[in-house]
Amino acid sequence: MYFIKKHKAERTMSNKPPFIANLIIRLFSRFDEEFDLIRTLSDIYKERLMDHGRLNADIWYWKQVLHSLLRNRIFNIIWSMKMLKNYLKIAFRNIKRYKTYSIVNLTGLSLGIASSLLILAYVNFEFSFDEYHGNKDRIYRFAATGTQGINHYSIASVHSSVKDYLELNFPEVEDIVRFAKPWLETFSNGDKKFKEDGLYYADNSVFNIFDLELLSGDPNNALTLPYTVVLSAELAEKYFGDENPLGKIIKCDDEYEFTITGIMVKPPVNSHLQYDALISMESMKKIFEHPFEYRGHFDWFTYILMREDHNIDEFESKLSGFFDQQYSDVLVSTGRNLSVLIQPLTSIHLYSNLTYDNPGNTNITYIYGLITSAVFILLIAIFNYVNLSTVRWTKRTKEIGMRKVLGAFKEQLILQCFGESALNTLIAFIIGIILVVLTFPYLYFISGYNLDIGFLTTRSLILQALMILGIISFTASVYTAFFVSGFRPIKIIKGINTGGKNISFSRNALVVLQFLISISLIIVTIGVFGQIDFLKQTGLGFNDKQLIYSPVYTDYMGDLGNEKVDIWISSIKQELLLLEGVEEVSFTTTLPGGYYALSKLNPEGLSEQKTINAVLYDVSDDYLKTLEIEIIEGRRFTKEFPADRDNSVIINETAAKMIGWEEPIGKKIKTENGDKSWTVVGIMKDIHCRSLHHKIDPLVITNFPHSHYMMLRIKSENFENTLAGIESIWDRMEPNHPFEYSFLEDRISSMYNSEEKAGKIVQIFAILAIIISSLGIFGFVSYMIEQRTKEIGIRKTFGATEMSIACIFVKNLAVWIVIASVFAIPIGYFIVNRWLESYAYRINVGWEIFLLSGLSAFMLALVTILFQTIKAACAKPVETLRYE
Repeated sequence: MYFIKKHKAERTMSNKPPFIANLIIRLFSRFDEEFDLIRTLSDIYKERLMDHGRLNADIWYWKQVLHSLLRNRIFNIIWSMKMLKNYLKIAFRNIKRYKTYSIVNLTGLSLGIASSLLILAYVNFEFSFDEYHGNKDRIYRFAATGTQGINHYSIASVHSSVKDYLELNFPEVEDIVRFAKPWLETFSNGDKKFKEDGLYYADNSVFNIFDLELLSGDPNNALTLPYTVVLSAELAEKYFGDENPLGKIIKCDDEYEFTITGIMVKPPVNSHLQYDALISMESMKKIFEHPFEYRGHFDWFTYILMREDHNIDEFESKLSGFFDQQYSDVLVSTGRNLSVLIQPLTSIHLYSNLTYDNPGNTNITYIYGLITSAVFILLIAIFNYVNLSTVRWTKRTKEIGMRKVLGAFKEQLILQCFGESALNTLIAFIIGIILVVLTFPYLYFISGYNLDIGFLTTRSLILQALMILGIISFTASVYTAFFVSGFRPIKIIKGINTGGKNISFSRNALVVLQFLISISLIIVTIGVFGQIDFLKQTGLGFNDKQLIYSPVYTDYMGDLGNEKVDIWISSIKQELLLLEGVEEVSFTTTLPGGYYALSKLNPEGLSEQKTINAVLYDVSDDYLKTLEIEIIEGRRFTKEFPADRDNSVIINETAAKMIGWEEPIGKKIKTENGDKSWTVVGIMKDIHCRSLHHKIDPLVITNFPHSHYMMLRIKSENFENTLAGIESIWDRMEPNHPFEYSFLEDRISSMYNSEEKAGKIVQIFAILAIIISSLGIFGFVSYMIEQRTKEIGIRKTFGATEMSIACIFVKNLAVWIVIASVFAIPIGYFIVNRWLESYAYRINVGWEIFLLSGLSAFMLALVTILFQTIKAACAKPVETLRYE
């Protein structure tokens, strides 16, 4: 303020023009324009001041200043547009001129962008599960977690009475819905008869809690009455075609008739709970009374809708000790210790891995791994771009020198670099988008989801794509722009290297980072596939090849009495064994690879208070023979010993070691309450009943053929004919249910579906990262050759061979690979070991994995170097020396 006041005082006594006007000129004009404009206008101002007075001169001066500034701004805009047009022309000419560099650069950047966008699309989809529900923030699943013996025990389902208890005692709970998976599996209408997997019993409150759209029917009472069902539109069309199915009857298992009370829209693919038909819970009460009465049945998926003003932490704290209070008898008898687990709806898909849970859930660890892969791939692509761009700009040093000599400002060179970089990035981005569209269906085929390509147009993904474009454009441009603007004209024209040590160091650092990321990804990929191969190749203790299984319905034969069920099982087994292709037939309550509960048992010689938690299987006498499980002591079940049916058991090695018997054969095992006792007749070799995530549990098998599954070992020859014969016998002896079979080998493999899916995705993006890295190596080698072209010519002149010249470059790059490996090995080791922690049985991460990873990166670099250097070394020396 003092300076302005002083200027005003001086101006009243002098012939100087308005100070503010001059200040505006200085602020909005370049230095050269500012000096000329002020000097010219000041001379005229003095004349007008003498002729017309200060007011007139001041008005004139202000008009000239504003007019000049406006004219200059318009001129600068027009000039900038012309310059931009010129820069674009130069950019396109350079793309055309340096075809190899341009193709390599755009390919690497396009692959990086496409890979990142595909990963982001997949990650966005995984995070979108159950987000479509309007009440998503108020919906929770009531689950349980705890221990059973030494095993951690968590289940996604609870007892049916939980609903009644919560409704009576917790006013903050607005509504509750239960789902239960039925044994009813076959729907039929006339001659249309199919087994359906997507069936659930549900309470009518499902329409109040979830965003479930009914195309027809009344949501207030669609599932309130017994024997009512709501079908999906697809299922309704399957059984009724174009007819209106509302009010019609559909039969289930040829025994129960359900009235169709509604047609619904099937849940979208990003819903963790998938169903094709909902049967009223009142139907379940009519068909099965014992599940509701028996307190040991924890078979209901229970979802609660909290009120708007709810406090979920306070609600969960009120439920402390809930299971101990309500189900103490069940917990004591099974040796379980449970506490309440409240799961937010939107976290179930990614953060829940409970027993009985949805098999389609994803582990959040894999998602974080994919996000990290996307970041790494993007970084590699940017590093490549920077390296290749600096190589290309190095070839244009004389152009830059002449521009500087002719008066180009540093800002103009930076703007030109930004412009060319933005153009290249935009072209690569467009190519990347095209690649995403083309490969999108294949990626989702691998991931197991059938997703419409319209998912790519979601707002969040578009914003993320634009963010990637901006990040790449800016980060890739900054380094190149300041690298180019720092060239010194005199040195450029004299042919002196302008790069300097700092530029070389930063470029080498980028190459080391590329190798570090690539080697880390190779280590992780080898580790993941090594474990997956280990899971597939590791024997489970039995032969699962050529074994098929089919559900049987002995539960529905209960009305016939045990004797008639025995007759049915014996008859179908006898007829099946007469088929030429059938080798063995047996029955079991539980299949290997499925969930099982542990039972509390009291072995002979232990105190009444000391029990063991063991798996209890009910099997037929030929079960061990069918699975080819070895007996290491004692014998198998056999019809020669009728007492086996009720009084004998076979235990595995783990159970024998846990009990500590010196001579197990003949010893007694009874239930904790003592109502049942068995004699040990054999010790079987340990088998894996669950995936290799878990340790082998104590196993006790009893001889009781009233089971849920029939297992058959069949010959590989004439498989189709054998299958037709099995189906013919089944249809004759069990006409109410179609014959449905699966391979046990496929069931075992399905235990590792998430690993398979993650492995395939990791493999694809690791390969892409390696390809992009090889392009970066190409750029680095190209730059080294570019800098040492004359040296190559001189060495050739003095008799050096192509291979000896190539070895010079190999040695240089080998140093950076070794440095990168030193940092990559601990990173890769940490990632792989963290992933393997979830497996009870896993591979050892040995030195060979790291050696193979380092050698893979080195061989990749070697091939690229040899291709480039031998090509340069094979050139005629005279042409090389004439390079300038």
